[in-house]
Parts: sequence; C-alpha cells; structure tokens
Amino acid sequence: MSTESAHPNAHGARVTVTIAARRRRNATGVVLEAGRRYRLTAEGDWSDGGIACGPSGYLSSQLPCPQGCALALTERLRAVPSAPWFALVGMIDSDRATAFEIGAGTVLRATRGGELVCCANDVPAMYWTNRGTIELTVEPLEAGDGTAGPTEP
Repeated sequence: MSTESAHPNAHGARVTVTIAARRRRNATGVVLEAGRRYRLTAEGDWSDGGIACGPSGYLSSQLPCPQGCALALTERLRAVPSAPWFALVGMIDSDRATAFEIGAGTVLRATRGGELVCCANDVPAMYWTNRGTIELTVEPLEAGDGTAGPTEP
C-alpha cells in the first residue's frame, strides 16, 4: 500500500492504495466519515482467469459461449451483482450490504463511517485465478466539490 499522506484522513489528504486481484478483501486503511463525499479514481490492469481488463471490468456478453454463458449464470454471486465482472468494488468494513461499484471512478457519499475495503467483483471461490493490481486514489471532497455521485451505499 502506498500513501500520499502519513494518515489517509489527515486534513482531507489524498491517499493512493494498491488493490490486489487475488485478495477477496483488501483493507485500505482509509477510514470514511459518515456523510462525507469522496472522489475515488482507479488505474491499472488485472486479469480474471486470463481475461485482461481495467478497473471497469467486463461483461459476460463480451465473451463467447460457453464461457460467457456460464459466467452469466453466476453473476448473482458477485459482491455487486449489478456491476461488471472484475469491476473494482468497495464496501465499508467488509459489510456486503454497503457494497458499491467504483470501476474507473466514482464519487461516493459515505452513508456510515468505517474502513473502505475493496476487491475485484468476482465470485468468492474464484479469486485464486486472479492476477494483477489496481491503484486506487481516494480524495475527500469539500461540500459542493466534485460532481453529484449516484453511489450511496
């Protein structure tokens, strides 16, 4: 994990952390404050069992059958079923009820406080096939800063 500040939340500082594809839960050390807005941006490449992609992931429909068809049947088992395969996703304190899609970037209003935990959007039993890392930058926003974010975990 690399950081641009000694403490991720010190005085509204930006922090960049590394998210590993093979880890089912990547604790970031970033503690979100309830009600505060954050800009999350991600860069890099990782792969899902040999399927290379960026932090926005890929859709089952982008793959030929039988692989794409088999993936479509298990989409409901992912951390965020509505998000693409291998999209970067986050949650607060590893609580799946707070899970949301980050992809290449989003603006988040934290509905509760806690540590930001991230992972690739995959099924629990298949993280062993994953490779690579994504760099995630978390930037606290001041009131009125950034764009209105649709994400409200």
